[in-house]
Amino acid sequence: MKISPKKRFAVSETVGLSFLKFMEIERNEGGTYECQATNNPVEPPVTSKINIFVIYFEHSSTLLDKNGEAQIVEGEDLNITCAISPIWLDNVTWVHVPTHEFLKLGSVKVNSGTLAIRNFSRSQQGKYQCQAYDKKDGILGIANVFIKVMYKPEIDEILSSKHNISRFGDTIYLRCVARGVPVPNVTWYGLNGKIRVNGTSYYPGTSTLRLLKLNTLDFGIYSCLAKNRYGIAWHNVTVTKYCECY
Repeated sequence: MKISPKKRFAVSETVGLSFLKFMEIERNEGGTYECQATNNPVEPPVTSKINIFVIYFEHSSTLLDKNGEAQIVEGEDLNITCAISPIWLDNVTWVHVPTHEFLKLGSVKVNSGTLAIRNFSRSQQGKYQCQAYDKKDGILGIANVFIKVMYKPEIDEILSSKHNISRFGDTIYLRCVARGVPVPNVTWYGLNGKIRVNGTSYYPGTSTLRLLKLNTLDFGIYSCLAKNRYGIAWHNVTVTKYCECY
């Protein structure tokens, strides 16, 4: 096939040199390309061939975006297939980049390999690498994907307030700290079950409720609700009146 400059191709030339550039190469464009050079139209041209193969991900049950990031909900099964076009290499393999561990594949074909991990957890989050190779030349290309784990909110019991003992007229601060991906929104509920609007968020996933000049009606149990698209988490904080007993 003769390559002509198009929207997705660019050919640039200088004296004795010619460059072919692909913009957003597609899987069907893998194959053998030949460069021909001549300075005498009567004589046969000098030729040079190069093999270009395209590594791509297909039939993935996991959401994979254009930036090479896949999202999976914690506890779900991960399945990502890495394939090569055209089919001429021996195989592909998967490596967990942080640990350099070669991973067992869920299924293997002539030109593809599926990374299958059951019950995926946040500890397994990170970069995974598909490697294309043949027995003669070894690794000829790689493709990376970052697996991001989404999970429902969890309350940080250490950083969140639990029990506050205060006097009449005090101003106190109740803190609720939650973790989750995506970052959860935190809402406070007062003694009557109604939403308190004066919670302040200083950091993502946190909210601080300020109670000004405590009176008799302010003592009791307050609740914070952490919520994202994957679930919710509740946390209670008790405000108790300080008793000066003699």
